[in-house]
Amino acid sequence: MNGTRCLLPLLFSLLAAKAGAQTSVSHIGIIETDYSRARQSGVQETDTRTVLATLFHTEVNHGSLPHSQAAFLARASSLTMAWADLDADFGVDGETGGDAALVDAEYINLSHWLVGVAYSRFRLSRLSEQETHTLEFGRYLDDTSTIIGTYGFTEDRVAFVPDSHTHTWGIEYKNVIRHPTKTSSLTLDFKYQHINASAGTSNMIGARGEYHFTFATSIVAEVDLTSGEAKEGVYTLGLTHYLSPFFAVGSEFSQNRPDQQQHTNTLKVYARLLF
Repeated sequence: MNGTRCLLPLLFSLLAAKAGAQTSVSHIGIIETDYSRARQSGVQETDTRTVLATLFHTEVNHGSLPHSQAAFLARASSLTMAWADLDADFGVDGETGGDAALVDAEYINLSHWLVGVAYSRFRLSRLSEQETHTLEFGRYLDDTSTIIGTYGFTEDRVAFVPDSHTHTWGIEYKNVIRHPTKTSSLTLDFKYQHINASAGTSNMIGARGEYHFTFATSIVAEVDLTSGEAKEGVYTLGLTHYLSPFFAVGSEFSQNRPDQQQHTNTLKVYARLLF
């Protein structure tokens, strides 16, 4: 009887500790790999394989937060690196390979100001190369929302065509709206960009929404509309589900509809590991 009296408090303590552990799940990094196929009917088909890694300056607790937005809500500084390998088929014009790389660093101080720098490169063998430098500066308005200003400079080098440059200025607002008593929430992201390219100027407005049914499952819908010298619409729909607190799978379908060209359909599938 005395043994039972001793064991019961111990059992309840273990159960409480387990429950506490489930709500204090944390990670310091993300590794993601994806495969996508983009097809422009009768013009081009491109297969892309990507590996991405992100490291955070501090641990991110995501046990009681929407897992895909936990780092944002935790205001975690980060370093991201990505590499992509692609194969493009231009039909009668033949096939070629290419690659892309990205380095992105974001720092958030104790006063909730943030600054970020990024460099990316995309190239198709013997055809073209594009380099982009990006700078962002902004702050958290509160625990769940940010406003950020961005500037980007892109240099394009295409075979048999003079080099061209593009300057892009933008502003972005993001907010995560959490239900006070449930695990559901809604992430809203709005952006505007003014694009000054060699061929002329354009303006892009975009809206992205991610509805989190639970901490682990969410659906994404996004629309980006560009007007001016370049006219196009990009429409995206995606789904992410965490099979465990540390492993997620997802898929995404997008359609790019340029004003004067065939539309392009892209299907992507991915796996994400938190560690």
